Amino acid sequence: MSNDLKTILSTVVIILGFFAFGFGMGGYWMWNRWDKSKIEYQQKLKTNSEEYQSQIDDLRHYNDSIEEKINTMVFIVDSLNTSIADRTAAIDSIKQEYDEQINNITSMSHHELVEFFSNRY
Repeated sequence: MSNDLKTILSTVVIILGFFAFGFGMGGYWMWNRWDKSKIEYQQKLKTNSEEYQSQIDDLRHYNDSIEEKINTMVFIVDSLNTSIADRTAAIDSIKQEYDEQINNITSMSHHELVEFFSNRY
């Protein structure tokens, strides 16, 4: 082998060695950096998770309060609807009675007419 070929080969080996060393050091640095980032991420995740869990608990409590108010309002509305229905039925019954009496006016005696109009007004 010639001297020039040995020099070229040794130069290539040295250059490859530097690249290998550089890639090895770069890989080691990246691995450490990634590991530190992973630890920082996990710490932030834990901190944020605790904060968000507190907010979630507050929102659940607020939601329960709103649901309780809604249930109370539904009960009140149902009660009012029942009262309205009862009063409507009573009014309809009174109207029906008066309609029957008014339809029977022609067959009433003088005394019944006086009593009917006295009670009516």
